[in-house]
Amino acid sequence: MFDIDKFKQMNDEHGHVFGDIILRNVAECINDKVRSSDFVVRYGGDEILVVQTNSTNKSMRFFIDRIEEAMDSSCDLGVEVSASYGFAARSECEKPEEVLMLADKRLYEKKEALAKEGI
Repeated sequence: MFDIDKFKQMNDEHGHVFGDIILRNVAECINDKVRSSDFVVRYGGDEILVVQTNSTNKSMRFFIDRIEEAMDSSCDLGVEVSASYGFAARSECEKPEEVLMLADKRLYEKKEALAKEGI
């Protein structure tokens, strides 16, 4: 699960059309890096959910690194664009619906850590 950092602030400062451009840009970065077997959806306002099969922690970290690199090089709109993420494996949870909750929890833990760092 990805969540665009400071998305509301960008919308408030630059307008919703600009926010939509950012959202589409991040979605393109993610879509360009997924496998044909992956499932990508807009989950909420600025959250994008990627469901992958046969993934490991190592492959997920590699996937996330590739997306972060793509975001760094593809967005030239005068603002820094980044996204926080959280991921979870089915094997970590008793019920399938808990996987999404765990990924969401980890995403917000990452956002809180960035906020403490002033990012």
